[in-house]
Amino acid sequence: MREICRQTGISCNTINAYARCFEGSGRSYEELLQLSDSELAIFVYPRESLKELSARRKYLEDHLDYYYKELKRNGVTREIL
Repeated sequence: MREICRQTGISCNTINAYARCFEGSGRSYEELLQLSDSELAIFVYPRESLKELSARRKYLEDHLDYYYKELKRNGVTREIL
């Protein structure tokens, strides 16, 4: 695990948490490797947080044009927005 942490730059606690989620799935690593990112996310993130993330992402996407336009103005920073 430490080698994975070193190579990826992700903390050992995070790597261990992912490993526990995948081991608890009841699937082999070969089966897990065949899954897409969204299918793997089901094992790692609870359903409620996926809905929350998509709501936050939708809000961000809805406001990106506004943020882009505002940031072009003089004196406007990300902190002000």
